[in-house]
Amino acid sequence: MNKDIINTNAQASRYRGSGWKYNQVMYACLLMGGLLLFLTGCKKSFLDLSPISNANSDDFYKTEADFEVAENAAYATLYTIYAPEEAVSYSEMMSDDATMYSVAGNQADKWAIRDFKISPDNTMIYQYWQDYYKSFYQINIVLEKLEGAGLDPAFTDRAKGEMLFLRGLYYFHLVQLFGAVPLVTKPITVAESYQILRSSEPDVYQQIITDLKWAADHLPPADKVEIVGRASKGAAQMLLGKVYLTMGDKPSALQQLEAVYQSHQYQLLPKFTDLFGPNKKNTKESIFEIQYLGGSASAPYSQY
Repeated sequence: MNKDIINTNAQASRYRGSGWKYNQVMYACLLMGGLLLFLTGCKKSFLDLSPISNANSDDFYKTEADFEVAENAAYATLYTIYAPEEAVSYSEMMSDDATMYSVAGNQADKWAIRDFKISPDNTMIYQYWQDYYKSFYQINIVLEKLEGAGLDPAFTDRAKGEMLFLRGLYYFHLVQLFGAVPLVTKPITVAESYQILRSSEPDVYQQIITDLKWAADHLPPADKVEIVGRASKGAAQMLLGKVYLTMGDKPSALQQLEAVYQSHQYQLLPKFTDLFGPNKKNTKESIFEIQYLGGSASAPYSQY
């Protein structure tokens, strides 16, 4: 075969190979360019859309009526925290006032609380801890959404004061039960929760005082509270006084409790027995009372 012909064929082959590679490179570049154009065109605001099929935290909190619903949900946590079983398990049952025999659920863990033999894997303690921090989320979401909602200032102050009262109340419980606990003052994700460590007892008490002082300064007196069962100025002052007493600050406690007395919003009832009973609610002696609904005629209250 002629040498020139061989060289020519080899040259042509190289040209064809380089052309094929050129086409492949161009195709890859066009594909990559199109992909980049697509990604830059789809902003986060386009991808992160709120579902339109149901209410959610991104687009729900707009009107005063929306916040009333959210406040009711926050107040409903009182039922969980003060549920008869939990209230007995974590307070009365650890005293000489009550005991627990055959009960539903995990009896061993309940008896461990009664007998002061609590272990780290106690399911009742774990449930109690979860109940509190779920309640904090309900409270903190209202507080966060109130900021910048542009609602009537009087409504905003009242709603904020009520939520701070609840948060102060719950942290007052926790710090007495557990000592140093994580301070969560805004809605957080599960991932964020792992980064929050325990705060010292003085820091927790300072947060409680800060919350309750703000509430006491902005909540209405008892006779101006429009919805029965909502927190009042007197309720915040009473709780703040109790916090100061727990801390050993008697002068500050006296100042708050004296203000409650001098407000003339409350008075002792003539008979002590008038305080208790299925139909005896929200008396003149009541400073803050949970609005439980009664049960059936045959079982109007819990066996606890």
